Amino acid sequence: MKFLKFVFKALLWIVALVLVALLLSPLWLGPAAKTAANAIVPGKIGAEFRLERLSINPYAARVELGDLRVANPPGYSEEAAVTVGDFVFDAEPLSLASDVIHIEELIVRDVFVSYVKGGKDDVFNFTQIQYNIAGGKEKYEAGQAAKEAEEAKLKERPEAEGEQPEKKVIIDKLQITGLSIKLGPVPIKIPPIMLTDIGKESGGSTLEDAWKQIYESIIKAAGALGEQLRSLGDFTAAAAGQAADAAVKAAGAATE
Repeated sequence: MKFLKFVFKALLWIVALVLVALLLSPLWLGPAAKTAANAIVPGKIGAEFRLERLSINPYAARVELGDLRVANPPGYSEEAAVTVGDFVFDAEPLSLASDVIHIEELIVRDVFVSYVKGGKDDVFNFTQIQYNIAGGKEKYEAGQAAKEAEEAKLKERPEAEGEQPEKKVIIDKLQITGLSIKLGPVPIKIPPIMLTDIGKESGGSTLEDAWKQIYESIIKAAGALGEQLRSLGDFTAAAAGQAADAAVKAAGAATE
């Protein structure tokens, strides 16, 4: 089960990386955003980056992209860190400014993710990307310490009156197909995932609750992975969680 957490944390990283590519452009125009992303992202992550197709319709709240490739930094045996064949995000435009974001369709196709050790420090690839984004290991660790201290202060702060409610989400359709993970030397193919009406009955789920619903649904359908999971042995428990956490932190740092 720890392996499944790793897989879907990796998917969160992919989605966050897509958002990074879009946010780096000041223009909500597909060609301009694609050009800016291809020019800027490699310098941020310290590795090759390519985005071939991008279509953005801000009036319809729809984003489509394809042929996304993020290479591993120098010194890794696996060339690609992430590749995405197709990514489609389609929401109700007016809901983006409301307390409940209504996502009509979220589709991810033909995804490859690798988690391998290498480089001069013999660390996981996403950990190295994380260091590169921060400007080095020391700067990353200093930034993490400052961030954790700030988060601790926020937890101790009493809730202010009139504070805006937490955003919620409804997802009509979530589909993930063609997902392949390479964990060290072991390739893993994940069965197709199809979920509907996430958060619909409750009028919207928090992002944490939506993630929990997605994760629990996948656990129930994970029987087909049994043999592949067992073949990983202790490596899954020891390394997968660490690598996935590093990937999610890297996405967060890049977005900031």
